[in-house]
Amino acid sequence: ALHATGKAFAHQALVLALLGAASGLDEEAAVLVELHTFTVSMVGAAVRLGALDHAAAQAILLHAQPVIAAAADANRASDWRDIGGFAPQIDVMQFRHRYADMHMFAS
Repeated sequence: ALHATGKAFAHQALVLALLGAASGLDEEAAVLVELHTFTVSMVGAAVRLGALDHAAAQAILLHAQPVIAAAADANRASDWRDIGGFAPQIDVMQFRHRYADMHMFAS
């Protein structure tokens, strides 16, 4: 509803921030949730593709925690209007997967 009225942008990170605020999360917690969720998504895709087993995935997530915290801290002063993303290889691979004859996993 906020997007339809022009009161909020529909960027995923901003939506998560609005949901976090409505749930009582402070800014730091909301940012950490976003970064952790992104990391879990990427590691989960690697598990589904067979590139990692579950133990390796858990080890990566454990070792990623200080990197996630550092990334959150380094960007604390960023303005929300500067949010953007640039990961073209991920987009290219997703497009290729969608139109491939065989899919490694359903999403």
